[in-house]
Amino acid sequence: FLHILKKQELQLLLKNSYVGALWFVQTYVILLLLWNVFQYVIKHFHWGWVSIGSLFLYVISWSILYFIQPHIKNVICGGVVNVIVLALRSQFPFVIGIILAKEDFVDTWNLGTKIRKNEWASWIGLCVVVIVRMFFPNMFFAPFTAFVVIFLFGTYKWDIVNKILHYFGK
Repeated sequence: FLHILKKQELQLLLKNSYVGALWFVQTYVILLLLWNVFQYVIKHFHWGWVSIGSLFLYVISWSILYFIQPHIKNVICGGVVNVIVLALRSQFPFVIGIILAKEDFVDTWNLGTKIRKNEWASWIGLCVVVIVRMFFPNMFFAPFTAFVVIFLFGTYKWDIVNKILHYFGK
């Protein structure tokens, strides 16, 4: 079927915004298919080594994105490489999330309790994240900032935010 389509038609089909929105579903399905591999590696190796290996794959994905993918002229090869890059980029936060859930670091280190005791800690942390992201806007840093923001929102008592969300939830 693909050999019938001209190159321009194939590019239009693959780069259509409606088809392009499926990158998330496609990546998520790949991560779910690799779930058993992630579980095995996390179960049999120390979480630190797994984190470093996952970070290494994450750096490789960005290297492919910047140094290899722009030079690929074949649309099908470019699509396959894009899928690989998306899967490698997404595996890092996925694996870190599994490790955090398995090892229960937030409760083990009592980080949540320490932040809850200081009412300004979350606000200062969020301001620091915003300022750092202003100087490093590259999406390479997105998983790191996302972790900090999720952690800070999850540990602080956001009474005003809870009231607003409750109001709109009703």
